[in-house]
Amino acid sequence: MAINISQIPPFSQGTNPAEAWATWRRDFDFYLKALKYHKEDQDTQIALFVHVCGPELKKLYRNMQLELGNANTPVSLKEVLDRIDKHFEAYKNEMYASFVFWKKTDQSSDEPFDHFLTRVRHQADECDFGQLTYRMIRDKLVHSIYDSNLRERLLRKTRTLEYVINDCKSV
Repeated sequence: MAINISQIPPFSQGTNPAEAWATWRRDFDFYLKALKYHKEDQDTQIALFVHVCGPELKKLYRNMQLELGNANTPVSLKEVLDRIDKHFEAYKNEMYASFVFWKKTDQSSDEPFDHFLTRVRHQADECDFGQLTYRMIRDKLVHSIYDSNLRERLLRKTRTLEYVINDCKSV
């Protein structure tokens, strides 16, 4: 049975390379599985990666191959992706991620709560809040929901994250 899935867009690092890479890598992992290429040999998987990754990652990949001393040295796709992970670690900026979390992720008037919650959770992951993640997400939801009456009601008493989410969904 032939699988017809559109190709993922090539990687573009934009203004936040670490986040762009993490997102693209997740998309590529799903793409690999959707096409059932995760069952193929390493050469085939790497060929697919090189085919869809775009010019920025192709350049990184070629440089990695040169570092290994031989452009034909077989490596696993996992090794390639892990080496690219390491490359983009240097671009991770928790302070910027936290700035975006607190200043740029307010709910718009026409945004469904579930979409807003997803954006807040995703941005919290970028911040590496650790054990404070639960509290930060809860507080951000209360600070930034569009419905000021709901916010006022939530602020009257300390609430759990689950309570805040359920209350916001019920409106």
